[in-house]
Amino acid sequence: MPLSRLRLRLSAAFALAFAIGLVVLNLSLFLLIRRDAEHQLTHHLQESATGFADALAREYAEAPRAGLDQAARETIHEWPATSTAFIVYDSLGAVVARYGSAEVLAATPSSWRARGATTIDRSIGADGDVRLVVDQRTGSMASPFRVVAIGTLQPTVEHVKSLGWWMLASAPLVVLLSLAGGYGLARQALRPIATLERAVGSLEPGTLGQRLPVAEHPDELDHLALQFNDLLGRLEQAQSRNRRFVQRAAHQLKTPLTVVLGEADLCLGNPEDEETRRHGMRRVRTAAHQMRRRVDELLLLAEAQMGERVPLDDLVELDGLALECTDLMRGRAAQTAHCLALGDILAVTVRGSDRLLREALLELLENACRHGSPPDVRVSVSASDSTALVEVASGGSPLPSTLIEAEAGDDGAHLGLTIVRWIAGQHGGRLWYEHRDGVNVFGLSVATEGNGAASPA
Repeated sequence: MPLSRLRLRLSAAFALAFAIGLVVLNLSLFLLIRRDAEHQLTHHLQESATGFADALAREYAEAPRAGLDQAARETIHEWPATSTAFIVYDSLGAVVARYGSAEVLAATPSSWRARGATTIDRSIGADGDVRLVVDQRTGSMASPFRVVAIGTLQPTVEHVKSLGWWMLASAPLVVLLSLAGGYGLARQALRPIATLERAVGSLEPGTLGQRLPVAEHPDELDHLALQFNDLLGRLEQAQSRNRRFVQRAAHQLKTPLTVVLGEADLCLGNPEDEETRRHGMRRVRTAAHQMRRRVDELLLLAEAQMGERVPLDDLVELDGLALECTDLMRGRAAQTAHCLALGDILAVTVRGSDRLLREALLELLENACRHGSPPDVRVSVSASDSTALVEVASGGSPLPSTLIEAEAGDDGAHLGLTIVRWIAGQHGGRLWYEHRDGVNVFGLSVATEGNGAASPA
């Protein structure tokens, strides 16, 4: 199994952090042990100096006439063998007696006149350093004296140095072990990612409803899984929208295609009948126009469902647009026994999409011709300080109050009104409906703030 670069990076970071912590810990421990060893040596020398001075004071008290020199010799004679050296100075600072190795005693001064210092370090050359601890006896004694206990620092230095070398030598081994352990820990920590990988790999276009597992108390990986689940939800919605779009397209194009095929069969079955062929071609042309319109509506619906923002860069004259659409729909109105008329038309210019606003007005006129009672369908254009309004009025019974809010279904119901409502929203307005004294009125409002001005035609 090849090594994972991600695990190696994680284990290297873990080993680096561990190495830094180990260096800081070893250095702190080394300094602490060295200070503790020096404190122990100082404490031992203090106790030795005090014990020697107490013994010397007792010897001097037993035979004061023999003098300090004799008391010092007796004390040295009775003192047990030890590595600590001693020097006794009288009240004038002169050496009274010496005890210990010559190398250590050579580092002490021949006379002692210093006051106040109780611990002093001195060098003895290549053999290292020594530490001197002073115990001074004065007061009621007839002959005051000082006892200097001398101990070498070399054993302490060697012990601490050995410990330091051991720490230094063990550090690479510890780092290597931490690198191996970090790789194992990284493998364990990344195991949930492998689980997510398998779960994602099992997803198919038909199984977008599945979701990745998320722990009860989510961590960072669970938050990633939640984000991926949200993405799956959006993909599932997009897939559902695409499926509905295809179903709508099939439903909307099925009828006109049936008409085209039927008329083609009829014309081919009577190739000599010129009148039949002429009427058939007219019906084929009507069905083709219907298919083209349905395709345009479906494309607009797809834009709406994708949440796209269309460019609103055209300066659209709503009064001219009303005249143009009314003229385009006169043939369709004649087929349904309607008469198109213009009501109050104000000269209103807005900034928006000429293509979408034309489609919206044509759809409202088509809706009036399809569902309104003959004979009149009236178009009006008005404006206020911040809104332009296009109204299409036709006779008939009141429509259900929920019609204007309905969404386009898979069977194509409310497809046109759904598109008109989206177009109105793109232009900062809305689509509304009301029934006035036997007249159904559909209104399309468009925001005019900053887009243009309104004035009577």
